[in-house]
Amino acid sequence: MEERARRVGGDSTGARMKGPIRVLIADDHGIVRKGLTVLLATERDIKVVGEAQDGQEALEKAGSSEPDVVLTSFATDDKVFPAVKAGALGYLLKDSSPEELLEAIHRVHRGEPSLEPAIAHGLSNKEIASKIFIAEWTVRTHVSNILGKLHLASRTQAALFALRSGLASLDDVPAAE
Repeated sequence: MEERARRVGGDSTGARMKGPIRVLIADDHGIVRKGLTVLLATERDIKVVGEAQDGQEALEKAGSSEPDVVLTSFATDDKVFPAVKAGALGYLLKDSSPEELLEAIHRVHRGEPSLEPAIAHGLSNKEIASKIFIAEWTVRTHVSNILGKLHLASRTQAALFALRSGLASLDDVPAAE
């Protein structure tokens, strides 16, 4: 970790201390790549360091351009959850706003997860309360206690923690309805 941090000019978390966020864009649609490049060029603290038209090219270019963030687009859970399991911290749907995309880039660069709520299959506090016959505020209290003990800020962080530490499996994720 320390070696990678020195290589990208950041601290031990891998975040860059100086300079723009280096982004690699990977998409099989040229117009999508160019549109993202133009959007990101409007931001002083973001620099597009390369484009790739497929996964193989993205891997090659990631090795030579040393991006902080890699952007790609796909819209199905069968792609999202393996990406999260492999270490992806963020995912947005294609209908996300430019502002949501920029915020997600910054969050991921800081090492924070940024997942589109529409891809989550978890239950709300109300749904959990109904299933196990307790009050909604009791569920909320338990969730808050769990997050606090794990030093996590959100259910998304808890889900990522569970996947990365082997406490949960992508096989546990219910199928989309």
